[in-house]
Amino acid sequence: KYVINKENVSVLGNYPDRHYIAKAENLDRTRKHEFNSPVRFVYAGNLSKGKGIQDVIKSLPLVHQKHDCTLTVIGEGQYRKNLEDLVIEFGLQEKVIFKPLLPPGKILETLAKFDIGICPYLVNEFSNQTMPGKLFEYMSVGLPVLSSARKPVLRIINETKCGVIYHSRKPEEIAAKMTSMIDNM
Repeated sequence: KYVINKENVSVLGNYPDRHYIAKAENLDRTRKHEFNSPVRFVYAGNLSKGKGIQDVIKSLPLVHQKHDCTLTVIGEGQYRKNLEDLVIEFGLQEKVIFKPLLPPGKILETLAKFDIGICPYLVNEFSNQTMPGKLFEYMSVGLPVLSSARKPVLRIINETKCGVIYHSRKPEEIAAKMTSMIDNM
């Protein structure tokens, strides 16, 4: 009907499938953040400049003025060394933990141990046309999501009320959103 040759179409397996969702539904979702323990933020995925993790790291010193929290970065990629250097520059070695990419069978149980998932992608023409699979991974284990204002993510978070959006890359705005999420846990 649309004159699209099926040989030129491919399906990307970047989103949780029904088996993943079914497994997530069977997880214990009764976890609560323990009083007087650090709030645990998590990012899981590829590490590149366009993922925007550097913006969250730069915001952490401001968050630490009010709250104790950690950021666990699970993944590999060309930008990891830059992120590790940034952590050292900001003196966050005890607050930002880097872990290797997980096998698919371990991601659900691992994500379920955290308090807040982050989708900090830089907003640009490409990211405004794509939907991150990690958004659905976080949602499937019941994590509230902190995200940059990418159009497709903005729509989903606003409709489902599953998280908070920041509109600027300024550390002050991101830290304010992170602090607000912690205050409302």
